[in-house]
Amino acid sequence: MITYMNSSVLPKEQPLVSVVIATYNRANDIMRAINSVRDQSYTNKEIIVVNDGSSDNTQHTLEQQSDIILINNKTNLRLQKSLNIGCNAARGKYIARLDDHDQWIDEEKLAKQVAFLEKNPDVAIVGTAAKSGERKIMNPLSDKDIRRQMLFRCPFCHITIVMRKEAFASVGGYDETLTYSEDWALWMKLGQKYQLANLSDVTTVISEETGLTNINYVSQYTTNRTLIKSYKNIYSGFLRAMTYHWSVRQFLRMFKLGGTMHKRFIRIYDYFFLRMQ
Repeated sequence: MITYMNSSVLPKEQPLVSVVIATYNRANDIMRAINSVRDQSYTNKEIIVVNDGSSDNTQHTLEQQSDIILINNKTNLRLQKSLNIGCNAARGKYIARLDDHDQWIDEEKLAKQVAFLEKNPDVAIVGTAAKSGERKIMNPLSDKDIRRQMLFRCPFCHITIVMRKEAFASVGGYDETLTYSEDWALWMKLGQKYQLANLSDVTTVISEETGLTNINYVSQYTTNRTLIKSYKNIYSGFLRAMTYHWSVRQFLRMFKLGGTMHKRFIRIYDYFFLRMQ
């Protein structure tokens, strides 16, 4: 049974949280992300920034920050490898993720999630809600509902999660062979061994300028289809999920992401592919 608790109910010895940020040519954005971590009320934390071979002023900016652990990749290794480098270097009991162009807006974010994980030892990962512009991005809360949606959509907002380092290591971390959906693949692996959860709190702002486009979504189709097939015996709704993703691919070839037709499609998806499972 998953237990929800107030963030003020924390153990006297607060476990270390390692916040991992991978960055590439984001000299103008990276400090906003780092400062939002600094603003957290939770004090027992370390900030690990993996500079993935940036060619702009990113390295110089980061070298001025005395309270971060900076890892400089000699060349651009891409996100998946950079995340594993950062997470493997983490000393904390828990690992939190944030991207270089986004920010946390709830100063109690880490405190809430650590309190939750301390109270629920069978849960490997807990995420939260987020927002992009005026749009609120909600995710299923319970382990049951997360599993119910696992083959249909990525049920966590990557930059909101806090996970147990031990669990992360036990499944081999991020899949470095993937170009897309490395986070979704990780949640699928974790779900084979552990319980999963989300909180309803909106804690994070996602940069609108870096949101996924139609081309991104269509490009992810092959990767996502392979993931779904790999886990069809673990999570429910395989045939319906395959139908849904094929429909999304065809839709995004014809209609603009975020347009009127897209919003109508979301309503249909919610009813036929989720509520009717």
